[in-house]
Amino acid sequence: MKKYKNQLLYSFIISGAVLFSACGQSKAVPEEGELVETESELVEETEEIKEEKKSVDKDAVNEETNEVSHIHGLELNPSSPGRYLIATHHGLIEFVGLQEAYVLGAMRDDFMGFSRVANTNYLMSSGHPGFDSELPDPLGFMWSEDNGQSWELRSLLGEYDFHALAASYQDENHILGFALDYKNNYQSLIFRSKDQGFTWERIETNGLPLDHHGIYNLAFSPEDDNIVFAATAKGLLQSKDSGVNWTKILPGNITGFAVIGNKEVYYYDETNEQLYHWIGDKSVEVSYPREHGPINYLVVNEHGQLVVTTLNSSLLLKETDTSWNILIDHGKVQ
Repeated sequence: MKKYKNQLLYSFIISGAVLFSACGQSKAVPEEGELVETESELVEETEEIKEEKKSVDKDAVNEETNEVSHIHGLELNPSSPGRYLIATHHGLIEFVGLQEAYVLGAMRDDFMGFSRVANTNYLMSSGHPGFDSELPDPLGFMWSEDNGQSWELRSLLGEYDFHALAASYQDENHILGFALDYKNNYQSLIFRSKDQGFTWERIETNGLPLDHHGIYNLAFSPEDDNIVFAATAKGLLQSKDSGVNWTKILPGNITGFAVIGNKEVYYYDETNEQLYHWIGDKSVEVSYPREHGPINYLVVNEHGQLVVTTLNSSLLLKETDTSWNILIDHGKVQ
């Protein structure tokens, strides 16, 4: 397999400190099957640098907030599943509960493609630098191992913006990403990494609507590494070969979903403004308070309860078949 070096090289840990960097010019988008990688001396870090990373201030003061807006992602806190991590245009927010929420760490950037690596404390994201940031745009692939308190800018900084990221349940090294190429007229691409985002391979897909606004999210099935779902403007799509070939499972404009298994998905169809539970090839309507707007992100908590965010910046918890608890109401922490 042909490889080439990515000459725009950065490896930072973000928590109010920059550890090291190198820069230069970057090549154009890789051909199918080529790898995008950082220099080996940055990937193969010395023990001294690893220890230095551990000593970076990960206890940056978290800023309390009573407002949330412009939501770009939702996940359970890996260490405290009863708390929810909300990626926003202005940083990563942790909803603790009972009128308590905090903007985490030092980054006040625009988080995109925010996702969790299942059964680990690892988080991943992409996005754009905030107003006061001196980082290049876009932020490439970012990685956190302390619940979002600090972030490593691991690869593709200044080159690719991931709008969706998904990690395998069976192999925590295996990641799929839907990205826009900022060096090539915002071309839409699907990338695969087998080493937690240090290197990436572009894969050619069939049946997937590769458009800036065509793909909302990606997710592996917890049951099978080969089964991947995509929430798209053309419907709910499924791949049985880890993201290469895709078929439509359900029609609609599927703006958000939570994948439970090979045959079970909660999803929101904006076409008819309805939340559904798809199981065994049958979709059942799920009522929710529509006054909070269209749903964009969904997760299932440790109690099996559905939790969603909306375009109106609400956070809703489904407590029973007919009742929802409003945790954030139109951007106001409850």
